Amino acid sequence: MKNYLFSIRKLAGYLGLFAMLFCFSSSSRAQTGTLLAGWHFNNYNGETVVPSDYGTGTIYLDGTQGSSAWTALTNFGGDNGNTSGFPTSPGAGASLSLVGTANNGKSLVFKFSMSGYTDLNVTFVTRGTATGYSSGTWAYSTDGTVWTALPDNTATQATSYSLKTLATITGLNNAANAYLRYTLSGATTASGNNRVDNVQLRATPSALMITLGNVSATNKGNSNQVEWNSVTEDKGDLFEIERSNNGTTFEKIATLPASGTPGHYNYNDKQPYAGINYYRLILLNNDGTRVVSKVVSALVKENNFEINVYPNPVINELSVRIKEVTITNARISVIDVTGKILETKILSTASETVTFDMSKYPAGLYLLNYNDGNNQKVIKINKSK
Repeated sequence: MKNYLFSIRKLAGYLGLFAMLFCFSSSSRAQTGTLLAGWHFNNYNGETVVPSDYGTGTIYLDGTQGSSAWTALTNFGGDNGNTSGFPTSPGAGASLSLVGTANNGKSLVFKFSMSGYTDLNVTFVTRGTATGYSSGTWAYSTDGTVWTALPDNTATQATSYSLKTLATITGLNNAANAYLRYTLSGATTASGNNRVDNVQLRATPSALMITLGNVSATNKGNSNQVEWNSVTEDKGDLFEIERSNNGTTFEKIATLPASGTPGHYNYNDKQPYAGINYYRLILLNNDGTRVVSKVVSALVKENNFEINVYPNPVINELSVRIKEVTITNARISVIDVTGKILETKILSTASETVTFDMSKYPAGLYLLNYNDGNNQKVIKINKSK
């Protein structure tokens, strides 16, 4: 009998140890993939826009980016679970705590980038209360407007933290802008709540057949030049050039084929917007993968060019006045009807007036040619006796 009781106690001890190990492994297991964005919330204090603690990403609870305007946000105690893979060990600290029936049906939104990455994995720890949210559903989007629902329901009314892992998301592969929406409902009291802590967004780097080097955009007066270098590429790869006037909504303006060997490329945008133009490249690999480059910009200054010539007709002195804030070494020439340049003056200061002595030329028709590299204008001048 003693041996039997000893065996029972020993078995119970093993089961307890196994349970402890299982709980530890489920909340602190090693993470795979690259950490794109992570939040430990230890410094959270009820804000409705929450930048990531690691990587690059933002949580919105303010009614923008497809989120809802939340109230009664707070920071109940956090947990140590799911911190493996963070660059530092944050400790239990605080949590993002979502509270009350007033927030039933509201959504919070994670915004980040999947450029150069595929197969998004989302993990976090959470706990609740008996009167807290019973439903927590997820959806993803590439524009914050059209959403695709996910099968996961991660809300819990258990009062101890547990690890939640969403099914791998492939619909955001290589998306420049990626959105995840978490919608909670089912709370039955004003104090019922769910806590979210130690969120990790991880993904796998894309296996690229084409790799970019430097990308730049430069203003060339009335046009912008986009330039880039490829480090690796194959025949059949394509570059799409996209442009935006706000840095958010882009349109395709050109497609260039890759040469098949690493090299230098450029595209001249001859009809840019006035003001700041934003550009990005879409890399279309011949294996079907799609990657978005960083965004670059170039400024097209408003053209205030104005030229005044007086008097016209002229007998003696002809005055030329230029109004243009970007003048650098403008050339103004008097040309006869045969095309011969009779006289040229250099204008280096905006709003400067230059004069030509026309009394030394015979009566007749002349041309005044202005060129500053960005603007060119030809004006007919009548020389009277």
